[in-house]
Amino acid sequence: MSFPAQKAAGEPCTHSRAYLFGLACVLTTVAIWSFVPIWAKLVLVALDPFTIASVRLSLAAMTVVLWQVVRGGQPRLWPGREWELYLSGLGLAGSYLLFTLGLDRTTASASQVLIQVESLFLVLLGALVLRERVGVLKWLGSGVALAGVVVVAWDGRPWAEVFRSEAFGGNLLILLAAGCWSVYALGQKLAVGRGGVSEGLAPILIVATVVSAPFAIAAFHPTGPFTLRLGGYLVALSVLGTAGGYGFLARGLQVLEASTVGMMIVMLPLGTIMAAHFCLGEVVTLWLGLGAVCIIGGIGLVLLSDRRRILAATLLE
Repeated sequence: MSFPAQKAAGEPCTHSRAYLFGLACVLTTVAIWSFVPIWAKLVLVALDPFTIASVRLSLAAMTVVLWQVVRGGQPRLWPGREWELYLSGLGLAGSYLLFTLGLDRTTASASQVLIQVESLFLVLLGALVLRERVGVLKWLGSGVALAGVVVVAWDGRPWAEVFRSEAFGGNLLILLAAGCWSVYALGQKLAVGRGGVSEGLAPILIVATVVSAPFAIAAFHPTGPFTLRLGGYLVALSVLGTAGGYGFLARGLQVLEASTVGMMIVMLPLGTIMAAHFCLGEVVTLWLGLGAVCIIGGIGLVLLSDRRRILAATLLE
């Protein structure tokens, strides 16, 4: 199967077939990632969170390496001297471990809504570490999204009950996972900025596997019978949800603008909320929906700010 060539930086894709291919790839990513919390939630009835996270990373790493071998390439298995890729692997391991641990304590819908604030953490890290400019629109979007986080955590209950609930602790772990993911993304940006390998997914996944393995070994304990069906969910979570999702996303980014892809990705919570309702019987509350709208809208403002900045820079050239 052939793929369209990567477009030059700043060059819009005008070829209709390539554009439709890019849209299909990103929509496939959205569909796959919408089910990630569902698959993980189903497997949690048989395995502990750390084991799931570590197996997910290891299977994803093997899938990426195998895919590169099948395509005739020589897969890179370790970052070498590129400390940025080690940073990315550490961040990715922390994100997967904390996300699965938090998911065990909260709903799949809430987890997908809250994990979207990873974009806001990345904005903050970009400002602090990379000295990126944060305009008024980004601050406004961040405020709206954070208001959505509060609404999701509140869910219309008395605050005393919120703080005592197990879901509150799970939601906090999801937010910490979002922060770790922003560290992963920051490492990727630093690697590209220093001329490093921009497609270092295999070594990043291997580093993340090495980091997560001790946690899985120490905490391993079956929580129920592990059936063939649950094994299928775990494979789907690892191969499709991790390696496949990032692979389709990379293909989409080759022919679409990053801002377009970002606007499509932030619609993930809507897919997960619907899937969790039909697959897990989760109740969709008014406050969950309102919080999701605030978070999606806030991140949309952040992406719009980037789009306006890029457009302004283009007009000044």
